[in-house]
Amino acid sequence: MLTTASQCNGQIVNPANNHTYLLTSQRLDALSARLQAQAFGGYLVAINDAAENAFLVQSFAPLMGINAWIGLSDEVTEGTFLWDSGEPLTYTNWIPGEPNNLFDEDYVEIQLGLPNLGMWNDNRLPPAGPLNYGIIELPNPSYGPPNTHLEFTATGPFSGSSVVTAPTNVLSGLGDFTVEFWVKHSVASTVGYHDVIANFGGCSGTGSWSQRTMAIGTYQGSVSVLLNSVPGSSGFVGVGTVSLVGGGLEGWHHVSVVRSGATVTSYVDGALDPWTVTTGPYATQLFSITGPIQIGGSPCGGMVDGGIDELRVWDVALSPTQIAAQARVSLPGTTPNLIAYWRFDEGGGMTAANSAAVSGTA
Repeated sequence: MLTTASQCNGQIVNPANNHTYLLTSQRLDALSARLQAQAFGGYLVAINDAAENAFLVQSFAPLMGINAWIGLSDEVTEGTFLWDSGEPLTYTNWIPGEPNNLFDEDYVEIQLGLPNLGMWNDNRLPPAGPLNYGIIELPNPSYGPPNTHLEFTATGPFSGSSVVTAPTNVLSGLGDFTVEFWVKHSVASTVGYHDVIANFGGCSGTGSWSQRTMAIGTYQGSVSVLLNSVPGSSGFVGVGTVSLVGGGLEGWHHVSVVRSGATVTSYVDGALDPWTVTTGPYATQLFSITGPIQIGGSPCGGMVDGGIDELRVWDVALSPTQIAAQARVSLPGTTPNLIAYWRFDEGGGMTAANSAAVSGTA
């Protein structure tokens, strides 16, 4: 007999083990799905018995009707299948004739549609392999979104045109960088720009597009990035694909923007977020502009309606693996190359400490 799962914002709790399960935010290859699971503080699901396998079919087949990645692979030693979680392999449910390692297939998917509902198959990476949703398992029942964070609402100390300012401008003249943060947007954030971190020279100029070092946040509910903008020239502009409104961990999503050389890349919940719009050149360094960093908005508008947490600025381009491994971990302020870090753990008041070695508060 199947027990009834509880579901909230795309997260399903199995009462048999109190673990939480959810799908990746988009269809991914097996390795990218694994990274997104790590960014959420979990792993691709480890199925330990027939009851758990049946629970997953009951919970996700009606939503999908297609295959999904699970956390089993023989990528290390051909024929020796291991769970990403490190648990022992005590149960399998292979389709007859599988695994067959056809064309070097190392990653396992569960069938969530007919004719092999609930059975497993090995498959490969692109370009020949598929993009599937992955099933993420969160083993910690207390795991969830940030508890203490910076909140912007229609009323309260950070509302309307309020902007939090950080006196130490670590963005000025920056070369390669990574900016990462957790964000929870309201439905209202699907309209217009909402800047999480920005540095402007002012708001005068053509169309109020003044000289800007950086503006990273959202546009129409997806990641937006603007770098080195001056009146009459937009500099680099990128708009992502994945919606940041709803889903994720009770509406929270981890965003990272990485500049390496001439390439600017966005990741959402540990997975690549392809640009739907990209324009303009990108100089070797960010502009050198005096004035503070703005958090949660900008002097020209674009205020966040929602929450921000764990805002970090690095002076290096982090890899996807580094991003995923650190997304749910509180870091020491002395971590190499971490040049600004706002944890927003104060729990109240009007001051937020910069925990990086660079001094200053917001």
